[in-house]
Amino acid sequence: MDVANQESIRQAALTVNEQFGRLDVLINNAGVYLDENKKLMAMDPSILDETMATNFFGAYHVIRSFIPIMEKQGYGRIINVSSEYGAMSEMSYQGAGAYKIV
Repeated sequence: MDVANQESIRQAALTVNEQFGRLDVLINNAGVYLDENKKLMAMDPSILDETMATNFFGAYHVIRSFIPIMEKQGYGRIINVSSEYGAMSEMSYQGAGAYKIV
């Protein structure tokens, strides 16, 4: 499934529902790191758009598409996996923000 493609997500949810009729655990683990070593203000905005499309909106759309399967069965768990690049402990040097050097 391509998490940056809503149709791909929709098809995956339909397939899971049709083949299994249930989903106990959804693990969001997809992500891209397209802006490595690029400062936020110097970065081409399309890189940020693509990063957000995958890392944020991808997870959001996957959750929205699969939750109805979990609700139907009255049970389910969602696990969102992140990298240490978003950890507060990685932001100790001057000018660092979550995932980004300002």
